[in-house]
Amino acid sequence: MEKKNTLLLTVIAVATLLVAVVGATFAYFSLSTGGDSSTTATISTPKVGTALITAKADALQLSLTAQDMDKTNAGTTYYASVSGTDKKNSTAIPIAQVALSNAQDTAKYSCTTTVTVTADNADEDTNMLSSLQQGWAKLTLSGSVNEEIDIANLKTDNTKTFENAPYTLEVSSAGSVTKDILSAVLSFKNTADAEEMAGSGNQNAVAGKTLKVKVQVKEGTCTLAADGE
Repeated sequence: MEKKNTLLLTVIAVATLLVAVVGATFAYFSLSTGGDSSTTATISTPKVGTALITAKADALQLSLTAQDMDKTNAGTTYYASVSGTDKKNSTAIPIAQVALSNAQDTAKYSCTTTVTVTADNADEDTNMLSSLQQGWAKLTLSGSVNEEIDIANLKTDNTKTFENAPYTLEVSSAGSVTKDILSAVLSFKNTADAEEMAGSGNQNAVAGKTLKVKVQVKEGTCTLAADGE
């Protein structure tokens, strides 16, 4: 009889403990409402929404005059622009941007782009590319691609491709964000003296010619970063 009582008390104690634990668990996750109103709790993870990567500007050009090549301008760096007329402005030109809409919560998104750099190799009488030597002109990319390209390397194969170039986009709040993901600076260094270029040629050969370099984003995608943060 005593054993039965002990067993019964044990069962009652366990049952009481389970009710207390379950009750506490329900209480911890439950929502209480007052009156006739109702409350719905939704737990969601961050999502990409709609991501669109587009090219903003795809051509930089630079034309140097005989005066630009004069020895009085030795050491001057000239910069390309979209119009080709702003040779002293070194501000990076936005080439591409990503627009992200309907994103939820604070999150990081991993974006990839395929970028191509093409140098115009048209008629050598008017195109600077044919007269370029190593170290004269460079293209600096920053963003989804971080590279410095010697334009003279594009004379033989005039296109260079960066596939699946990564870029991390951080969203600080739900909604939409637009951000530049690739910028570029095209620069030409005028040393004037062939000796300063280690005998690589007279830069007067580029005077009056135009250098055109096109930077394009061919495609792009964004996905939620693995850490979800």
